[in-house]
Amino acid sequence: MTSSVLVAMYDDRPVPKVIDFGVAKAAGQALTDKTLMTGFGALVGTPEYMSPEQASLNNLDIDTRSDVYSLGVLLYELLTGTTPVDKKSLGKAALLEVLRVVREVEAPRPSAKLSSIDTLPSVAANRGTEPAKLSRLMKGELDWLVMKALEKDRTRRYDTANGLARDIQRYLADEVVEARPPSVGYRVSKFVRRHKGQVIAAGLVLLALLAGITGTTFGLFRAEAARRGEAQQRAAAEKAAAAERLAKLDADTKRQEAETNLAFAKKGNEILGSVFAGLDPKANYATVADLRNALRDNLNKAVKDLEGSAIGEPLEVAAMQNTLGMSLLGLGEASLAVEVFQKALATRKAKLGPDHPDTLISMNELAWACQDSGQLAKAVTLYEETLEKSRAKLGPDHPDSVIVIHNLATAYQDRGQPAKAVTLLEETLQKQKAKLAPDHPFTLITMNNLARAYQANAELAKAVPLFEETVEKQKAKLGPDHPDTLTSMNNLALAYQDSGQLAKAVTLSEETLETRKAKLGRDHPDTLTSMNNLPPVGHDRSQGGLNQLSRSR
Repeated sequence: MTSSVLVAMYDDRPVPKVIDFGVAKAAGQALTDKTLMTGFGALVGTPEYMSPEQASLNNLDIDTRSDVYSLGVLLYELLTGTTPVDKKSLGKAALLEVLRVVREVEAPRPSAKLSSIDTLPSVAANRGTEPAKLSRLMKGELDWLVMKALEKDRTRRYDTANGLARDIQRYLADEVVEARPPSVGYRVSKFVRRHKGQVIAAGLVLLALLAGITGTTFGLFRAEAARRGEAQQRAAAEKAAAAERLAKLDADTKRQEAETNLAFAKKGNEILGSVFAGLDPKANYATVADLRNALRDNLNKAVKDLEGSAIGEPLEVAAMQNTLGMSLLGLGEASLAVEVFQKALATRKAKLGPDHPDTLISMNELAWACQDSGQLAKAVTLYEETLEKSRAKLGPDHPDSVIVIHNLATAYQDRGQPAKAVTLLEETLQKQKAKLAPDHPFTLITMNNLARAYQANAELAKAVPLFEETVEKQKAKLGPDHPDTLTSMNNLALAYQDSGQLAKAVTLSEETLETRKAKLGRDHPDTLTSMNNLPPVGHDRSQGGLNQLSRSR
């Protein structure tokens, strides 16, 4: 299929390995113009799998989202039997045309691609299904998932390969995927930006045509009135006046609608675009904290710009507020996130009702922000209300209900009520094992948090083996350096200390620390947590360690 993937045998089983897509290799170092090209006309990487930002000769800001794009091409090829851009046409094109195609030409949806190729029967046969069934399977969520990975605008792609993998897992588990089709506002603003000159010209032509039609109609009425005589002339004049008024009213209405739609697209694009405004991708920020602070300042400005905004449908504004709120939580601005989530929740309650699924999502996110900002009593009350409504509206086993049960348990844990946390987490784990799988990433998160609750509830005999099982499954499922795996390893080391197994605690703490240094850097908060938890010889945990929590949105 592609030379970028190697299939090797491990334990008598074929295992695919991604070798290279020509992606950025400078996650922690500066890129130069020689990174993308070794000489004029010599690209590093395969054009069919190359991201748009790699195809920009003067763009040195390449990050892991280029890998996500290349993985999206690979997934596209696995589903349709061909790459989004035809290999033969690229092979015949000149270098600059190849780069232009990679940067600008939108890929057809997988379902549309299948309907247009004459090899559909053989593609379907290779996948053990019928052509019609294969085309139906592509429509909807698979189309959305693939096209999100292949977005030309990388800010709309999955942030990491893990994000793409999690959405694929959600699709396979019949859960709601993160990927969604681009909104009408986004498509309109993108079209206007690309074809600004043509839009203006078309508008002028339309106005000219309307003016010409109005004038011609008026003239015809006058001629008819003159031919039929004085009596008919008065009637014709009245009709002409009425027609003129209707034409003007229709033109005004269409213009107002166009201006409203354009204002919505422009304002929404300005607000969300301002989040990244002024961030120089080539700037050498002194620390990651400097970049985070710059992004935090822009987010704060976007929140103020969105405040009371009349850019369109209030529910669209609420959706944008939710997006900004989650970004603020990720940057540690929990208090500001609380304010933003409260506004989104108020809008959804008023427009959708108090028990609509979207309203319940906003309640869960607001409770999350309250928990992160230290408002534990408010978070617990809000989680409890959300859970009651979610069980009544969606059912006790619905994935959204299970997530709220899990998050309520973490709030009880933070509030010093480990017994309540244990009860809810045991319920959550039972439902996830039945609905998902014993080694599903969400199931493993719950296992880590349940073991944490056992430890806080002085049930070390249950906590230690559950931590060990969690770490073993996460290493097998996610890998030994996955963030969730490292979180569980950190917590298991603390449990070893509490149970008097100091040698095991030291060994595991050192392993976790070294992996985090290599993976995240010495100044990352998780690395500092591991350094704090590393017990010296003879350490008796008198000062305590820092357990780490995982949660579900």
